[in-house]
Amino acid sequence: MSIGSAFRRIYIRNSVIMGTSPAGTNCDKSAWCRTQTLTDPYMNECNSMYIAAELRRVGFVAAIQTANKKSCWMTMPYAACRLMSTAQPKLNDCHQPYEKDIHMQKGLGWTYFTDTTFAYWKSSDCGLSSRAITVNMWAAEVSFPATFTRTTWYESDSDARFELSTDKLDASYAGRASPCKSTGGGCMGLDQMLLQDTDGTLTGVGAAFASIVPYTPRTDIVWASMCNNSLHGSSVGVQVCPNVSVDLLEMKNIDRPMRGAKDVKFGPLVLTPDEEEDNGFEGGVLSSPGNPGEAAKPQHGVGPFYASCPCGWDFSFYHVLIQPDTTYYMEVLSLPENFKLRYWNPNPTDSVLLEIFYPDSRGVNVFVGGAKTPDMALKLGRKPTLDDPHGSHVVDAQALRLYVTMRGSQAGFDARQDLTVRRTPTVKLKMNIEISIVEFNGPQFQTNLAILLGIPPERIVVASVQARRRLKLLEIASEDDSDMPLCIGDDCKTPGRRLATVDQTELDISIEPSADAAAAATGGDSASSGGTFGDPCRAG
Repeated sequence: MSIGSAFRRIYIRNSVIMGTSPAGTNCDKSAWCRTQTLTDPYMNECNSMYIAAELRRVGFVAAIQTANKKSCWMTMPYAACRLMSTAQPKLNDCHQPYEKDIHMQKGLGWTYFTDTTFAYWKSSDCGLSSRAITVNMWAAEVSFPATFTRTTWYESDSDARFELSTDKLDASYAGRASPCKSTGGGCMGLDQMLLQDTDGTLTGVGAAFASIVPYTPRTDIVWASMCNNSLHGSSVGVQVCPNVSVDLLEMKNIDRPMRGAKDVKFGPLVLTPDEEEDNGFEGGVLSSPGNPGEAAKPQHGVGPFYASCPCGWDFSFYHVLIQPDTTYYMEVLSLPENFKLRYWNPNPTDSVLLEIFYPDSRGVNVFVGGAKTPDMALKLGRKPTLDDPHGSHVVDAQALRLYVTMRGSQAGFDARQDLTVRRTPTVKLKMNIEISIVEFNGPQFQTNLAILLGIPPERIVVASVQARRRLKLLEIASEDDSDMPLCIGDDCKTPGRRLATVDQTELDISIEPSADAAAAATGGDSASSGGTFGDPCRAG
């Protein structure tokens, strides 16, 4: 295992994961669902989180991270830990055993399987069923995706290999994980889970590679055109996508929170594939948390939120399954002033183009990786394409779009090529024209406003100009000795702010309707002023 704030990895090599072997077929002697919890450390009772799903055995449960230090490596002196094991768990009331975890999952990571054998996984197992791979029933927020290479299945039923469906898991989801159910709005821990088959051995359908995505009402409407829920003639609780690449896009809000808050919430993150592209999608939207698709009323499911234990605080981020070489219209409720994007794809030939809804005329700076200054070569005067370098971008104020190209790379997959997007104190008049706020409000204000709105300058009329003086609080530098001290009793201090008069000019701006708009408003009279068409725009 490797841990860190941005690099969380689990490597599993040369392993055999067994279900019910011939030595364990005596159902009368089976100690089913004996799992450890805080109140039952000796596993005397039935505590399994899969009891409601009637699963007898589970091989691999998708990994989670809670940022709670569970191992002695992080909680004990080095010498003492070496005498035990670096993986020896340190348990207390807030660091629970592994079966049921109440903490918020904190951040994405990745699991790698190499040379793995799954043996004796049966769909009928002592009156129950078993699954080789599934998700954690308590992981409503984040589950680590997994990549498999050189996988072998030995005496295992096709329908006992995977389980990522609401149909089977509904009954086991409870509490804060309830939105994961088929009747809920969705949750990232299930809907955005991903299994990658690098060589076709995990799925065994004759494809050179494949992806496995969840089978839920929110994901089926999106991926059904490229995937199916059958494997070797059996219905399975996943969607198998032969020769289809699926990756993850992550977005994190990095706005500074208000005093007393841990983070700034936003979302949900919704992506709509470009309908004009030949990308394989045939409807629906990719949403994190889950969304039932374009034909239904959106429902907000489980994204980031606070855990019930104070040692597992949340941060604001979303991730969503995406297909490379595709253009997506991207929309976020309450788009942050500053945010970070990560493309979980190590292949430099793969890219995505994001058309972000951007209802702002300000420009942006895009920082790649840990750069302190933006790469000006990535600021384009045109709409970027899928062929452009990672981080290429432009703001189109007329279209209300921020276009960003993201390209895969191993460095990007390892969190060293994240895009940090920050708004700037400039105005994007057009894709290739960007000026400062001072210049925008200068002598050419009328022309600048016309360019920004995409209308002829003669349609903007300055109705009146009013100059006046107002009182305003001004910040005073600490070394300013000219300020008179403020005294209350014997306590005298130089104020950090003071009232001062400032000159302000207020403009009443009216925008005349175009001839086409006037004609439409008056039944065809293009010479009409349009009556009450439009409201005047007021600028101060």
